[in-house]
Order: sequence, then structure tokens, then C-alpha cells
Amino acid sequence: MAMDEDSRAQLERIARQLVEARKAKGLSLRALQQITGINDSNLSRIERAVLMPQLDTLCRIAKALDIKVIRLDD
Repeated sequence: MAMDEDSRAQLERIARQLVEARKAKGLSLRALQQITGINDSNLSRIERAVLMPQLDTLCRIAKALDIKVIRLDD
């Protein structure tokens, strides 16, 4: 199923934030893989906005990077 424009933009924002958070922690993809148990190929695809992560996957990554998964604004 093709992704609509808004979903694609959200995925790209998530990907950028994950990359920034990982680099800020000084972690390689391999190190993040070892912490999360998520294979580094999938981590790379998530960071390149090629793969939309499931919520549980996103939560595992966020926990490893010590960041919040979502923020809801009014």
C-alpha cells in the first residue's frame, strides 16, 4: 500500500529525529541493534524512512535512545 503525503512526511520527521538522537548518544547502528535487539538492517531502513516501524519497535528504539515516542499538542 502506498503512503500518502502526510504519512510520508511524518515518517521522514521520525527518521530524522531518530538519527539525531542516536548520533547525540554516540551510538552506531550496530550498538543500537545490540541494545534493542532490532536487526541493524531494519534500523537502517527506519532511519532512511524506507520502513514504517510498528509502535512496539518504535518504543524499543525510543527507550534505548532515552526519548519520548509521541508528543500530543492541542
